[in-house]
Amino acid sequence: MLSYEDASVVDSGMQSLHRLVTKFGLKHDNLAQLAKKLFTVGYPKALVSAARIFCELNVYISTKYGNDITKVITDNANNKYAVVRKETAVALRHLLGENQPYEGLALTSLKKLLKDPQDNVRVFALESLCAGTHSKNYFMNNVYTLVLAAFEQKSWRTRYVLAKAMPRLLLASQTNAKKQLIDAYVKLARDEETEVSVAAIESLREAVKHIEPDDVVAKIIPVLREAVISPVQEIKIALAGSLLHLVPVIGKNYANEHVRDILVSLLKDENSSVKVELFRYQEPLSHVIANSSLVSVLNPVMKELINDKDWRVREKGLKAYDVYLTKLGEEYCSSESVTDILKS
Repeated sequence: MLSYEDASVVDSGMQSLHRLVTKFGLKHDNLAQLAKKLFTVGYPKALVSAARIFCELNVYISTKYGNDITKVITDNANNKYAVVRKETAVALRHLLGENQPYEGLALTSLKKLLKDPQDNVRVFALESLCAGTHSKNYFMNNVYTLVLAAFEQKSWRTRYVLAKAMPRLLLASQTNAKKQLIDAYVKLARDEETEVSVAAIESLREAVKHIEPDDVVAKIIPVLREAVISPVQEIKIALAGSLLHLVPVIGKNYANEHVRDILVSLLKDENSSVKVELFRYQEPLSHVIANSSLVSVLNPVMKELINDKDWRVREKGLKAYDVYLTKLGEEYCSSESVTDILKS
């Protein structure tokens, strides 16, 4: 099963092996022998399965097999088949981390795979590098330089991975590195590839928690002012889903000065999906604006959505209204304004 060419069969086999090993806590030499035999079979899927066993189940394998683990990982990272290098890059995330016994092997292999001639190999290596939750010291000493170099790669897929990983990168970085990452984030949010800029703006929901208010105002707000007038609807929808997450971080004064006008522009947007997205994430606004004021701003837009000519918009509007009512509480839900909107 673990050397079969059909990926779904291999995955099912690995899942079964995981269940057996973890359920019964099997620390048996046969586990290592299985990986070694797969490696000698030599088929691409067998080589990948050998790496997965050694990486994903390494805590169940005796350290006396350390040389075998090193050989499998090193040979796979240099294998002529891109699929072997790619899947090994994915498996390596299980070895990467502070105080892991094979952390050095994982880091060395990922450094090599980050320079692979195949784009998808580099992408998966970068994903593995960014996937873990690292301490600041470990991140700065082992990961940060590699991540920073990846920003210079031409592949839009690489930039997409970095955009998605930005919250974790900012969380793990120290103050001096954080400034560089914020500057890099700004470039990602302005990226010419829509997928990259959308991913960057969406990641702001979490990333903003790790950015100082002054940096949000000085560096992030200008990007969002550009996004709100973008002709690309996907960018404005992403902005609608992220904008209000800035409010609790920057506070009432900054929000009134820098967020309100962007919010008003989004509420006036011709695309109903933009407004629906705002309602899905309106809760942060209540941190700085009283519910009574919030209702007066958002109710007319809510009514417009529920009366839209497109039934799909009406359906999304009702779902958003459900979230909206839940956040506002019982007192508002029993008011006449709610009844009027629902009757409409």
